[in-house]
Amino acid sequence: AASTSAQMTSLQIDGGGGGGGSGSSGGWRKPKQELKKQESWGLPEGMDSLFPDSYKCPITGDVMKDPVICSDGHTYERAAIARWLRGHSTSPKTNLVLKGKQLIPNHGLRSAIEVRKMPTPTTPTPTLPPVL
Repeated sequence: AASTSAQMTSLQIDGGGGGGGSGSSGGWRKPKQELKKQESWGLPEGMDSLFPDSYKCPITGDVMKDPVICSDGHTYERAAIARWLRGHSTSPKTNLVLKGKQLIPNHGLRSAIEVRKMPTPTTPTPTLPPVL
């Protein structure tokens, strides 16, 4: 198991003293505007609505670019959950204390998002000759 964890491309976040768990579940919503400033997929306005909620970060509400799985079993955008973990030791979704702060890339979801964001080829409509 030790060699497996050494091979995983995960990120251990320094919790910096924990915090959280005070019962205020609304605390993570305040930096939402700040988190939305991170680099996005460059989707045209309104395109987020074409993606299912499971492709969106529960913290930012945006389609994820670098989805990671947290110890609570939920997937978040890496930058958003890393920022959350700096000041909290609880899950932003459940408010339960996390078992750890290791983040594991969610390659499957990332691939699904990338495929979904690709433009689909359109078949040109054949032009018919004018009717005489």
